[in-house]
Amino acid sequence: MADTQFPVLENPAETMRDVMSDLMHHTIVDADPEWNPSAADLITVPEKRKVVDVSTYRREALEFMKPARRKGTARFADLASLIAWANRFKGDSSALFAKPDMTAPALTCIADYHAAGPVDVTTPTGDASARHCHHRAVYDFPLSDEWKAWMQVSGTGLDKDELGEFIEAQAKDIMDPTPAVLKGTTSDKNQPWENRLIETAQKIEGRFGQLAQLLAMSRQFQVFETSDLKVATNRDTGEAEIQFL
Repeated sequence: MADTQFPVLENPAETMRDVMSDLMHHTIVDADPEWNPSAADLITVPEKRKVVDVSTYRREALEFMKPARRKGTARFADLASLIAWANRFKGDSSALFAKPDMTAPALTCIADYHAAGPVDVTTPTGDASARHCHHRAVYDFPLSDEWKAWMQVSGTGLDKDELGEFIEAQAKDIMDPTPAVLKGTTSDKNQPWENRLIETAQKIEGRFGQLAQLLAMSRQFQVFETSDLKVATNRDTGEAEIQFL
C-alpha cells in the first residue's frame, strides 16, 4: 500500500501570523545616497494600505544640516552693499532689474535667474534652463523729504494761492538755470543736458525762469482774460441773444 502524503495543517495562530505579516508589510526608509531628491519616494503604510509620498520628509532630512539651494531676499540700505552682494553671488544667468517708480524706485538682483534660451516643455525631467529665482537682493533708493514733497504735487492741479505757498515753502530746492540754458541757444560748447533742456523749451515756445521770478510770480500772480461778445436783438419781440466768442 502506497504512502499517502497529507498536507501539514497550520494552527490558527500560525495562519493569523502569516496573514498579518502580509498585511503589515512595510518598506524601510533609509538615507540612500543615490536617491534623487527631485523624484517622488512612495511607500505603503498599514493604514488601509494607504500610499504615502515620503519624499517631503526625506528632503527635510537632507536639509537638516544644510539647505539644498540658496534662497531668501537680502535688503540693503546703500548701493555699494548691493553691488558687493551681486559680485559675490553672480553667475552666468544672474539678472538685475530696475523699478522705475519715481515714488519708490528700487533695484532687484536675482542671482539664480532663468538661463537664456527658449523654454523647453518637452523634456520629462523639466526645463534645464529653469531656476527657482529664490536668491535675491533688493536696494530701495532713499528718497529725501524734498523729493517726496515735489512728487506729491507732481501732476496735481493747484490754484493760485496753493501754488504760491508751495513755491515759497520749497524755494530752497530750486536752482537757477545755467547761463547757457537762460540764453536759450543750443551750442557745441554747452553740456548735452543743457542742449536738451533748451530744445524742450523751444518746442513749447517757452523759457526757463529763475528763482526770483518764481517767487515774484507766487506773490503777485494775476490772470487777465479778454472775451469778445456778440449781441443780437430782435426789435420786434425784444428778445436778445448774447454769445461769447
